Amino acid sequence: LAARLEARLNYWWDASAPSEAKAVGMLLNKPTMRQYIKSLGIDLPHLYFNASSVDEVDFATLPQAVVIKPGNGSNSDGVMLIKGETEYLRGISIERSKLRNFCEQVIGSTPRLADRILFEEFLQDCDPRFIIPREFRVYVAGGHARIIQVIDRNGSKEQRSHSFYTRDWIKIDDLFQTAHRPGPAIAKPLLHAELLKLAELIARDIGIFMRLDFYITTRGVVFGEFEFVPFNGIGFTPYGEKYLLDLMDSFPDAIPAGWASPGSGAAGSLSYINARENA
Repeated sequence: LAARLEARLNYWWDASAPSEAKAVGMLLNKPTMRQYIKSLGIDLPHLYFNASSVDEVDFATLPQAVVIKPGNGSNSDGVMLIKGETEYLRGISIERSKLRNFCEQVIGSTPRLADRILFEEFLQDCDPRFIIPREFRVYVAGGHARIIQVIDRNGSKEQRSHSFYTRDWIKIDDLFQTAHRPGPAIAKPLLHAELLKLAELIARDIGIFMRLDFYITTRGVVFGEFEFVPFNGIGFTPYGEKYLLDLMDSFPDAIPAGWASPGSGAAGSLSYINARENA
């Protein structure tokens, strides 16, 4: 699974790839992703700053709760969840006067060099018991939602959990992935139908196997990010790996012709987005 996902990503980034493939690859760039998702009319976290370095950011104007992330990261690499003087992903205290230096250290240590740094809204989960909003990760293939993974990052690293469900919200009891401990069953969210609707809007438009990360918040379903190589393809059980490989075999990638306008990389993707918005 890992090798297959990585090879697909490398193909999208290859200079010889079709413009459609290059445009899909550019959606890992979060500013480009935001423009695309906005063009579909899907809600996103409010953006406070889109900066090339922390030096461009007026930290005094940031709200008490803010999410800071590299513009081209994945799998939560380099992400910071700040509320007051607590960073919740790492479970540590950070004085606000030292937040700038902390951000520089975290961004500087991410696996990929960050081309942009985003400062976004810290969303409120629809259930007030969860300080860190739960992630509702929808695996799509063939234009439809197939599996929904719910991640709860609240508490210590050992307490964080996840659970997997079918699109009809039947819990998958077989162990699927080992990045977190198995979590308890939860009731089907009130906005389950809306979650599927938005995930499948994107899935039908792009036509590939991918994971779409959402939050179900006090203001509705909000999009988080794309993940084309979930968990870097590792940590899945034999059951989980076979499940995903079967999806990829049964529903091969089919990016629509013309998804990107002539050109390559960000330019092609952005011109397609601009054409959509002006239609």
